[in-house]
Amino acid sequence: MVSSSPFLAPYSISLPFTSYSTPPVPLPAFVLLSLVAIPILAILSAVVFLLGGSLKRIIFLHVIPLDEYRNIPRPRYTGSLWSFPIFGHLSQIRKAPPAEAHLAYAEETGSWVYCYRTMFYHPRLWIGDVKGLLYILSQQQAYDYPKPGDSRKFLDELLGKGILSAEGDIHRRQRRVVAPAFSVSSVRSFTPSFFKHSLHLVRVIEELIDRTEGPAEKSFLGGQSDYASKVSRKGEPVFDVGFWLGKCTLDIIGENGFGYDFKSLESKDSGDGDDLGSTLNALFSSTSGLKVTDILRIFLQTRPGMGWIRKLPSKRADNRRNMYLAMERAAQKIISAKREEIKKEMAALGEKGLSKSAFDEDIDGGKAKDLLHLTMRANMASDLRANEKLDDDELLGQMTSFMLAGHETTSTQTQWALYCLSTHPEVVSKMRAEIESVFGDQEEISYDEVQNMQYLDCVTKEMHRCYAPVTSTARMCLKDDVIPLGKSYALRDGSGTFDSVRVFKNQDLIIPLQVVNFSEPVWGPTAREFDPSRWLPENLPASARDSGLPMHILTFLSGPRSCVGQRFAIVEFKVLLACLVRNFDFERVEGWNIEPKQEIVLRGVVTGQEKVGMQMPLRVKKARART
Repeated sequence: MVSSSPFLAPYSISLPFTSYSTPPVPLPAFVLLSLVAIPILAILSAVVFLLGGSLKRIIFLHVIPLDEYRNIPRPRYTGSLWSFPIFGHLSQIRKAPPAEAHLAYAEETGSWVYCYRTMFYHPRLWIGDVKGLLYILSQQQAYDYPKPGDSRKFLDELLGKGILSAEGDIHRRQRRVVAPAFSVSSVRSFTPSFFKHSLHLVRVIEELIDRTEGPAEKSFLGGQSDYASKVSRKGEPVFDVGFWLGKCTLDIIGENGFGYDFKSLESKDSGDGDDLGSTLNALFSSTSGLKVTDILRIFLQTRPGMGWIRKLPSKRADNRRNMYLAMERAAQKIISAKREEIKKEMAALGEKGLSKSAFDEDIDGGKAKDLLHLTMRANMASDLRANEKLDDDELLGQMTSFMLAGHETTSTQTQWALYCLSTHPEVVSKMRAEIESVFGDQEEISYDEVQNMQYLDCVTKEMHRCYAPVTSTARMCLKDDVIPLGKSYALRDGSGTFDSVRVFKNQDLIIPLQVVNFSEPVWGPTAREFDPSRWLPENLPASARDSGLPMHILTFLSGPRSCVGQRFAIVEFKVLLACLVRNFDFERVEGWNIEPKQEIVLRGVVTGQEKVGMQMPLRVKKARART
């Protein structure tokens, strides 16, 4: 009998017994084998089909000159010829530090526009020319260049239907409702909370320092590996500053994002506070360590007729889906409670409280609450048409979008800032002089005072220029178009030049944020050097001032797809950095090399300590001037 087979027994399936059926019987072997074999054969067939397409593109590019981009500059490939038809330049790009491969390709080709190859030899245009980028991101063109299908699907599964994953009219509608929550008045009202949590972090780190009696064989602090405990000294612990910054920014976005107390810093050495905080961090952590094969799976499931691949067993995908469902249940409770709270407020205000103008008055009058409250309040205005309002799924998407943008990116930006400042004592000295001059004997200052600190502003801009948390973003054109360029570039065959590039419907493009921030045409020969003084009015080069880039950098993008919360992020970063630099010295551990790795955001990993995972271990001690 089939069920007696040791191979098939674990897979036996019985039909439910009813009064009209025969007793349960095992599913026939050929059916079981079919259930396993058909998906495998389908995937193999799809791969063979895609490899056929890859072969066609290779022939059209290298044998028969029919490839549309054959005369656009293209970089050489130095890896395995066997993997190139499948993965193109991607394996080479992923092995290099973030943005480094593209910087090398731009130098090799002598062009800020080139074409490289991705999965199954698909051409992807790399546009580093500022004029071309501003055209793609402009008010008129941005919605004709959405994110590609695989990127959108990945973000949908991770974040839900929020502003980070939305496109087209849906994005327009969401931004119209969400944007007022990030006004100057709102961020001004959030600033005391930024200080509250930043100073809480200062007290926690002081406690970690006081607890450190010297080196130890095993870790004894939160965010500390055994490697770090062994090189700690009395009063000078080594630990992952990203671990603690993540807790702080989680508490900040919890309170200011949706009026929720994660109690993450209160949990001290373990966990992320409550269950929702742990789930959110686990959800975002599930995106780290993606391999090329993971990218291949994402690519395949967005191909026509291949959506079923998404349903195949995948521990990573299943865990992410379960975590999202758990987070969704908790978030729905927050949304429901917030809705009842707003209804009571609006009822107390009478008719005046039902209009959007009343909502705007509250914000301008400094009565702003949390971001979700402001978004939902705007969404419930009586003069907002039904087709302009966000549904509950979209409100949930805003929560996860706020979390990623307001928690992960700011934490990442700050840890790279501390890493950078650890080798620039002259910058730290200037920062401290300004901080003491403005703060005096106060622990916190106002929003306007923060924004008027000139050198802190210079350091903030330079950090965002040199360490963009997201180094690039992908786009796809919805129709044939011609992208104008800021200068002429040599054609690959040397027959002439081109000052525009024709793109065809469904063509993928890459917008290289970090590479543009390092652009010599914008910043001159010192473009890759860290120098906050370049931002002083008398030093800012005309090429940067006239570039047309917002803030003269591309970190927050531009146009209608620019970061809606950039003001929030910048002020939060300034407050965090000022509090930490004022109170602590940060040093790199001698002999440890921290390599940047691009996950969802830019993270660090220590060479030789890869099993620890992403981390930013620094030696921390109390600032001499304040001891």
